[in-house]
Amino acid sequence: CDSHDVGQVASVSICLKDHYLNNLSVQKASFQLNEASQQLELRMTGINIKFSFGFDMLSEPDWFDDKGKGTITVDNASITLNLNP
Repeated sequence: CDSHDVGQVASVSICLKDHYLNNLSVQKASFQLNEASQQLELRMTGINIKFSFGFDMLSEPDWFDDKGKGTITVDNASITLNLNP
């Protein structure tokens, strides 16, 4: 569980459980070496990811008390990784 204080008023904890990767797709990936600079580049575009999870949320004092299921969705993202010697 991860706990965060909200000022001096309350502390809120959210526990995530049962993590699942429901979907992962990549439209295009490229791998390139620039010989002059010796730089290696990995680029992925059109990335779609969907995660699902269960959660428990608690607070002190007992103002928030909830549990259920959640999702995180990433649509059409791009990642570029550059490695330089």
